[in-house]
Amino acid sequence: MDTGVDIRAERLRVGLALFEGWPYVEPRESPAALSPEELVIAQDVDERDMELLNACVDVERQLRDQAFRAIERLAVEVAGKRGRLDDRIRALPPSEARQRAVRELDGAGWLFPAPSEAGS
Repeated sequence: MDTGVDIRAERLRVGLALFEGWPYVEPRESPAALSPEELVIAQDVDERDMELLNACVDVERQLRDQAFRAIERLAVEVAGKRGRLDDRIRALPPSEARQRAVRELDGAGWLFPAPSEAGS
């Protein structure tokens, strides 16, 4: 039996699927982007659902912007150097800006362990 919370969660899931990547890409307007069942669910989205959806999209945008700023800072640091990007980043001297950028990328889920560290 679906509860009100389950129904609202499903409307949020459908709304997030519809607005995936916004504001960097246009919301999916094609009915083919959602299944027929999801289209029915999307029609039931109310004002409270939209407020929650907007808050989620805003947090997603903030996290993406934060990660892009970190990439921009690291790009300046490694510009003109040779080798793989991750090796160039690891070779940078410790600095507050580098540490902050690496922490932000890690927090955004954009960093992975070095191959030698992956098995540990």
